[in-house]
Amino acid sequence: MSKNKDSFTDKNIRPYLNEIAERLWSTPSHAAIMVGAGFSKNASKDFPDWATLGDLFFEKIHGRKPDKSETRYLNVLKLADEVQAALGRPVLNQLLRSNIPDYDSEPSPLHIKLLEFPWTDVFTTNYDTLIERACQFVSSQKFDIVINKEDLVHSEKPRIVKLHGSFPSERPFIITEEDYRTYPKEFAPFVNTVQQSLLENTLCLIGFSGDDPNFLQWIGWIRDNLGKANAPKIYLIGVFNLSDAQKKLLEQRNIVLVDFSSSHEINGSHYKALECFFDYLESRKRNDNRLDWPATCKRHFPDRETDKSEQIRHVTEEWRQIRLNYPGWAIVPEDIRKAIWTSIQNWVNYVSMKDELDASLVLHFAFELNWRLERCLCPIQNNLADLFESILNKYWPFKEKCHDNFSICFTDEKYKGLDWSEIKMMWLELSLGMLRFYREEGRISEWAKINEKLHYLKHYLSPEAKAFVHYERVLHAFFELDIPKVKSELNSWATNFSIPFWEAKRGGILAEIGQEEDAEKILDRALLEVREKLNLKPVTTDYSLVSQEATIMVLTRFIKNAICLTSNNSATLEEERLMRQEFIENQTARPQTNIPNYEDTIPPIASNIEDKWDELYINKAGNRKQEWTSLLSTIRWEKNEKLSKSFQDRWNSLKVYKCDPWNEIGTFENQLDKPPSPKGTITKKIGFDIGQITETHHMRGCDDEAVNAYAFLRYFEESGLPFRTPKMTMNKKSAIGALQRLADYSPYWTRAILIRIGDSQLADYIFSRKIMLKFNNNDADMLIDKYLDALKRVEPGLAESNGVVFVENADVLLAQVVPEILSHLCCKCSKNKKLLLFDLLNIVG
Repeated sequence: MSKNKDSFTDKNIRPYLNEIAERLWSTPSHAAIMVGAGFSKNASKDFPDWATLGDLFFEKIHGRKPDKSETRYLNVLKLADEVQAALGRPVLNQLLRSNIPDYDSEPSPLHIKLLEFPWTDVFTTNYDTLIERACQFVSSQKFDIVINKEDLVHSEKPRIVKLHGSFPSERPFIITEEDYRTYPKEFAPFVNTVQQSLLENTLCLIGFSGDDPNFLQWIGWIRDNLGKANAPKIYLIGVFNLSDAQKKLLEQRNIVLVDFSSSHEINGSHYKALECFFDYLESRKRNDNRLDWPATCKRHFPDRETDKSEQIRHVTEEWRQIRLNYPGWAIVPEDIRKAIWTSIQNWVNYVSMKDELDASLVLHFAFELNWRLERCLCPIQNNLADLFESILNKYWPFKEKCHDNFSICFTDEKYKGLDWSEIKMMWLELSLGMLRFYREEGRISEWAKINEKLHYLKHYLSPEAKAFVHYERVLHAFFELDIPKVKSELNSWATNFSIPFWEAKRGGILAEIGQEEDAEKILDRALLEVREKLNLKPVTTDYSLVSQEATIMVLTRFIKNAICLTSNNSATLEEERLMRQEFIENQTARPQTNIPNYEDTIPPIASNIEDKWDELYINKAGNRKQEWTSLLSTIRWEKNEKLSKSFQDRWNSLKVYKCDPWNEIGTFENQLDKPPSPKGTITKKIGFDIGQITETHHMRGCDDEAVNAYAFLRYFEESGLPFRTPKMTMNKKSAIGALQRLADYSPYWTRAILIRIGDSQLADYIFSRKIMLKFNNNDADMLIDKYLDALKRVEPGLAESNGVVFVENADVLLAQVVPEILSHLCCKCSKNKKLLLFDLLNIVG
């Protein structure tokens, strides 16, 4: 819309129009519209209004036109009742058909424009077919036409719903007082459909006047069924000439009047008002979609010949603008991660500590670069870590005492002019990034220092940042093979369902250490919280909640499947209710079912079905344990399959926001499930002809396969997915591929993941002959001591399992993997460590 066109709208109604536009252009749309008789006048002035219909009914009954004193009746519905009573319903129907010029008129441009918007539903009380016929001119979407209540069952949105009948013969045409009195009962599906739409969507009304009988009746039904307190706001749009009392009455009925009468150049024209309304909605379309984020970055390559400070300033500002428009994905979609990585990989090594640059400029550059690395699922590289450390050691943006080693302090008078609020935010974000980096690299002392510092500054951290720190502490304990510490850190992590995605991550860790039922409760609650938040606002430019929902569903399904495999014979009250129902139905009808009929092998003792259930329930741990277990298992799997089906439907609908975790996981499988193929400086390809060899020279750069492997490990951390729960491993083949590709780059990280996967055979990849060649005696001895300490720490957990083989908690998994690792280290350790290991074998034996 041009600025001139935009100026048509009165500034007093723009907030309402913006609210409607936001709901309309959300994905999916959350706006519906109801069209009244006045809208048909845009096609032809011959369409009667309510006063004209009243005159026609009066003339039909009395044989003359009403005089001015008789026009005070104002009750058109009562006059229609009198026509029916005096002359019969067919005469009343014919009177409507002959005076409403339906097929004598063509849909107006406004009818076509109306249908080009993504309304969830178009409701109309009009009998004419103008809106349906306008569909043929609209190619952007297809509408289901609903002309009777039976059509509602199999209809799909978007729909055109004819609420009051339709020409030529879909009757009754709702027009009499009796029609309106019985409508809520006779046409309950229509009333319920409109009410449900109101609960889910913003409803706009066009073509209605303030005293329109259709308008008054529908508003009354909505208030009667939803209650005044719960009735949502409805927008009445058009040109009106209402008194203050009438406006107050509408306000009490939760009707928002969007009156264009004061808008520039409308001049009381209903047609121009609706045209302006549609144009305004159209103008807001391009601003409410960020699926194409990010905008193309212009500076993929630094120019070595241009001033470095100027280049850094430009690229940092460009990155900042793009970040501010970020639509909030919990995990950036794979194709966008690639685009971001392409835009930054040549800048990663551009700034070093040797550069004499403005400290503030370096801080902003580092913050924006780290933010992009986080979105790419790419870890901080060593050269950047040094740069980030120098920045953190230079600034102290807090009112607490500034130590001497910080050169730029908040309390220093000469730096009062700096934007310390922004510096504080960037400093904390870089600190969190470095906390993760130290954990991934196994730099224990540095990790401890920054962890202590963040604990000291915890009152400056947001709830999300506090959860991040707790999560890092848990993962650090995992990486240090300290399972008791993992459990104690989880216990100190306070519950906060106002940030449900972080609660889901906590649930993922609980499942990994064997507390799946606790994890299941947390995930169910987290998913509920996310969905309740989604119900409060439409999805427009913020995809954070839908992306969280998609990921939590993956985590929930994985853990529920694990519970089905490992669950004991105890059932919840809900499961027992379902089991009793299933048992009775099975015994009564004997349908085809997956539940075995154990009556063929166990003679029934009871005389009726209810007694049989009681006998099964009493003996569930005795002579009928097998039947109870089978029934419980079947109930759980059927319940789980039903949940998975609903999840799948929801995942399909979330793909429109680029929230597709299964595609992400599938992409990693394609990249990592095959053997790694590292590329040297030169590769040789032998051709078909004898002696034909093609040499390819590769430019030095990053290892793309390692980048994919790092992204895989980061993806699991960001999503909260465990690599394994008891009896179930997720993406094991991809994990093996990642470990193979990273064993040389990040040995500490890969050794930690090996323990978390819990498969002793993977030790061959992490401690292969090639890798062991790099070890000396001291390296092997230190690792042996570490693994032996880890075994001692899990001894209490092993004792709790009482030697039961199928128990696969974190303690048991570690105890299963460590001996295999020790067998590899034995070939490189000192003589003393060998003797220690042999003594250990004798004790175990």
